[in-house]
Amino acid sequence: MPTPEKRTELEAELKLLSDLETQMFGVQHRPTNLPLDKRGRPYVPRTARGRKHVPLAALPPDACGRPHVPSAQEIVEHATFKRFADKGNIPTALARLAVINPERYGAVVWREAKTNPRMRRALNRARSDARPKPLTRAETLILENFYASTVLERPLCGIASDLAAEMFQRATGITMNADKYRRILRKFFLA
Repeated sequence: MPTPEKRTELEAELKLLSDLETQMFGVQHRPTNLPLDKRGRPYVPRTARGRKHVPLAALPPDACGRPHVPSAQEIVEHATFKRFADKGNIPTALARLAVINPERYGAVVWREAKTNPRMRRALNRARSDARPKPLTRAETLILENFYASTVLERPLCGIASDLAAEMFQRATGITMNADKYRRILRKFFLA
């Protein structure tokens, strides 16, 4: 166990190396490690409502650019949009969002569909045969506890797959292995 003085020295050296990497090579560091308490042990910070969350720098930004804890629905929407937008198919991506969350995206997509024939075809197709499958219980719990958690001892973000799967199985009782956990993360672009 290093002394507090030695720990301060090491932290200053790591900060200097990180700053040099950023200045010389443009590397942007996003800390996902949990902060250390006074005794040098990692602790999980808590929100005002008692949820344990990852460090603020590791949280994704909201529409205004501020870090926030996204809900499971927001993660699903982001993954759906990204899946089609990466292929360059923006009309289908927007149509799927309108089917998933009509209150938020329906009016905008419908207005665009009146003038854009590609959007109209994508919307008709998304409504008829491309309904999204409902999330399984395991997927829902993983998405809800990825950035902030009340069920697990710490959030799943930044934990190795095997340790996360083991912790998840212990806390929820749902059968989970590292491969299944990784598949779920890849499905929602969290890995």
